[in-house]
Parts: sequence; structure tokens; C-alpha cells
Amino acid sequence: CHNEGRNDGLTGPFEFGPRQVLSLANHKSATPPFTWTLEVPTVAEECKKSVDRLGGLDITDAEAEQLAAFVDTIRAVDTPNQGVMTDAAVRGQAIFERDDVGCSGCHFGEYLTDEQSHEMFGLKNADTPTLVGIAATPPYFHDGRAATLTAAMEEVRSGEMGDTSMLSDDEIADLVAYLETL
Repeated sequence: CHNEGRNDGLTGPFEFGPRQVLSLANHKSATPPFTWTLEVPTVAEECKKSVDRLGGLDITDAEAEQLAAFVDTIRAVDTPNQGVMTDAAVRGQAIFERDDVGCSGCHFGEYLTDEQSHEMFGLKNADTPTLVGIAATPPYFHDGRAATLTAAMEEVRSGEMGDTSMLSDDEIADLVAYLETL
């Protein structure tokens, strides 16, 4: 599921509903809580839960800690536009930071996450994932419903998670250009 420590672009069926595979890159332990809605406090605990969830043999606490230490060595994802601030990306950053759009209310700091859980799209306690390397981790949302960043920004027009309803198609494109730089 985690090709080279990233995600495989698939959404898996679980007893609690479909879940998109999350990337493990970029010092994962720095962005708790973990999973999508289970508020798992450590990578080691998530490793134990994931092994169990996927039908593997039980692992010891020491093995889970070793696996968590390995996960933290997986470097950040390289994306073609990472750090490339075109005019569109600059405009997109300004949109991202607007209070009425709401992105930066939950996505801020070094890892672009508030490390909190929120209600969104009918899920209670949905963890705020990092946006670092987001361009390399489709599909988007807990259930993988958005195949592209543009589709994700279209979903957010609902106001369920931020609100892009007032943005034009060009402004959505600028916002996506900014997200692709992260």
C-alpha cells in the first residue's frame, strides 16, 4: 500500500468505510494524530493497528517502535513544481491564506496541519493531514473521492472543509498551482 513509503493511489475497503492510503513520507511522527478518524496518537500505535487491520501477525511494541523509527526516515515526496512559485502559485497562496476560503485555518506551520480532528463530509474526528507533497498523493479525502487536486477543490465548494464556493475556475486553478508547490 505504501510504495516507497508514499501512497499507492488506492482506496481500501475497511469495516468503517473506504479509506485512501496515506503517505508515510516526511517525518510522519511530526504530524499526529494518525489514520483518518481514529485519533491514533503515535506512529508505533498506528503500525500495530495497521498490521492487525490488514490481517497480519501481531507485532510487539518493540517491533512497532522500530517500524515507526523506519517510517520517520522516509524523505519528503519530490514533486515537479515543489517550491516553484509561478505567478499563478503566488495568487493561489493568497487565496489559500484568505479567511473566507479557510485553508490556512487548519493547514499551517512547517507540516501544514493543525494536528487536530474536525468534522467533515459526514466524518467525525477526521484528522487534518499534512499538505506537504500533496501533489504526489492522489486520490484525495478519506475515501479517495477526488482523483485530482482540482476535483478536491471542487468538492470543497460545499463548505464542508473550508469553502471554495466563491472562487472562479481561474482562482481554483491558481489555488491548485499553489498546492502543487508544497
